[in-house]
Amino acid sequence: MEKENLHYPSGSERKSVVYYPDYMKIIRSFLTKKENQDILSFIEKDTSENLEVYKDQLFLTKRTDWVYHKNEKFKPFFEILKKQVDECVYENFTSLFKKFHRGSKFEYDLLYLDTWFAKSQKKSYVDAHDHGDDHGAFSFVCYLKIPSGESSLTFTNSDFSWKQRLIVKEGDILVFPSGTVHWSFDTEEERSIFSGNLLLATIIPDEFRITENIPTPTPPIPTPTNTPTENTDTDFYRVVVNN
Repeated sequence: MEKENLHYPSGSERKSVVYYPDYMKIIRSFLTKKENQDILSFIEKDTSENLEVYKDQLFLTKRTDWVYHKNEKFKPFFEILKKQVDECVYENFTSLFKKFHRGSKFEYDLLYLDTWFAKSQKKSYVDAHDHGDDHGAFSFVCYLKIPSGESSLTFTNSDFSWKQRLIVKEGDILVFPSGTVHWSFDTEEERSIFSGNLLLATIIPDEFRITENIPTPTPPIPTPTNTPTENTDTDFYRVVVNN
């Protein structure tokens, strides 16, 4: 019987903490072989003529625009990937935010800001970069296709006081705080990834919401004035509008 994934078990054992420097974690999960193939097949067919090379940290890499998850036809496939990313964030980061940022009474929701599909060409590489350093911002990358069977992603922090190189295979998902600097110099032609950024948004508990007895602002009643003189504000705005 064929295993769902060549190097990971299925079910609850999908996720593992790869590295824990201070308060940051890099979480590894994965797609099953079928999930990976289904997502890759759809994207490759859908984007066969729509990939472009952009001048950014993905050197000589073709990719989609920044909001591919909003493609209506892709949404069923995105939900498969989103489920794994959501669980990584909820299970490994929300407790920290409740403790240090908002308190235990708050709940959280995940807002996906942007996503993209990228395919490497010959001599492609991923230069060192991060995705911003906002509190509650996370990034992910899913390795949909690695022709040689194996690639890597190296992480460091802003002062380069620690470094971790992770070996990845097809179907792997890495989730990490967006401010974590990362790069990859062992890309290869046809290597395909799906990546994105999301925000851990605070949900205000109902007990803290003010929904009643909120006074409605009353607009001021204009008072009649004499004809404006040349030096009044009214004349100034009239001149601006007329110009």
